[in-house]
Amino acid sequence: PVLCLPALRDYLACAFVPGVRTLFDGVFELRPGTDWDTDAETAPRDREPLVEGAWDPDAPLVEHAARLRPLLEKAVADRLPADPAEPVGVYLSGGLDSSLVTALVRRIHAGPVHTFSIHF
Repeated sequence: PVLCLPALRDYLACAFVPGVRTLFDGVFELRPGTDWDTDAETAPRDREPLVEGAWDPDAPLVEHAARLRPLLEKAVADRLPADPAEPVGVYLSGGLDSSLVTALVRRIHAGPVHTFSIHF
């Protein structure tokens, strides 16, 4: 693999590589909402946008939160070990998503919760 110099510059300046570049020339990141069929050997393509008609965009924020919270709690609980005493590890990326998941794990899971954060 050949090093991608613009990506290296971005990494040294920002501590991450923004956009779709990677440190390897010709290797690109798949962005959210992208499909890639590796068997077809085609370029990644954007997915059709999801149309969600069940949620009223004009409803108060409290109503959205009341519908979202149980969904998030179930998604986190479904991924926790069956044994409530078993320790759990959570990777904290520094973003809102991982902080939210960690808070829910701590609230739902009785066992120890170990957090990790890595910076390259």
